[in-house]
Amino acid sequence: MKLYGSEGVLLMEVEAISARDESIQIKGKMMGQVPMQVIIGPQEIREAWKLVTLGVMVKALKLLVFGKSPS
Repeated sequence: MKLYGSEGVLLMEVEAISARDESIQIKGKMMGQVPMQVIIGPQEIREAWKLVTLGVMVKALKLLVFGKSPS
């Protein structure tokens, strides 16, 4: 999975997401070259849930079903 900035520049290429111990681990490369390992613990997951609104969930489902935002 590739994550792009608002200007279309590649920020991170995610290579793997896994469950490890009491955390979620994301492995990838920043800016296409710098290896990076991100650890997301219980507190970060709680904070992330607060950021995900109903509107975001609906938008994500539409993107999964239609492939792009319907007008």
